[in-house]
Formats: sequence, structure tokens, C-alpha cells
Amino acid sequence: MVQYKLYYFDARGVGEPIRLLLHYVGQQFEDVRFGSMEEWQDKYKSKFFYGKVPVLEVDGKQLGQSTTILRFLAEKFALAGKDEWEKAKADEIINFQKDAYTELAPYIYTKLGFREGDLDKLRVEVLEPGVKRYFSVVEAF
Repeated sequence: MVQYKLYYFDARGVGEPIRLLLHYVGQQFEDVRFGSMEEWQDKYKSKFFYGKVPVLEVDGKQLGQSTTILRFLAEKFALAGKDEWEKAKADEIINFQKDAYTELAPYIYTKLGFREGDLDKLRVEVLEPGVKRYFSVVEAF
């Protein structure tokens, strides 16, 4: 039986879609969560090829990059699409989500305390227009 182990912070972030997918398909996995940036840097960072997470370990082999992990699991569990068109549409959705995350990240990381910044200014300049733009597309989907 294949053994899965997911490494990520004790937060949702880009690791959460991987967790959700694994739960959705009913796949058991070890969910290794780091409680702090210090724990990540001291105990785990040097173990991973790119020095970044999330990392999915599959029978001892490491796979990094959240989108790559999601695509791998989608193929593995027959969620990637039945034909080329469905697979392309799935990629389209993944890239749309990445665009939204990239645009909203400055506000999110500041709100969570991972970076410094003017939260009120970021809310007005980043969060509000980003939510309006991206959520309107999601609602119309």
C-alpha cells in the first residue's frame, strides 16, 4: 500500500487543497504540520530539495510544488479529466486560483503576521478589489 506524508505549516495556505483532495478521495496520509517558522527552519527546511513546502512524500520519495502535487494526485485518483479538453479546463482553474492567491497574498501574509505592512492600506488596495474581481468569476462558474 502506498504511504503518503504531507509536510506543511499548521495553516491552510497552499497545503490545504492537497489535504482536501486527499480527504475527498478517502486516502489516508500522515499530516506533518509545523507549528512555527522556527520549527520549519530548524527541523525540516534542509530536508527538502527546494527548501520549500508543501512537500508530499510518496513511499519515501519527495514531490514538491503545490500545483505539481495536486496534478499528480488528480491523475492518480482519476480527477484530472477524461480527455484533453477536461484536463486543460482543470489546468485553467488551477492557474486562475494561483493568480488570485498571488494577488491576495500580500494582504494574507501581513494579516497572518508573516510580513510587515499597512493592513488597512492593503485591505483597500489589494484585498477588496481582488475579492471583487476573483470572487465574481467564482460565483459565475
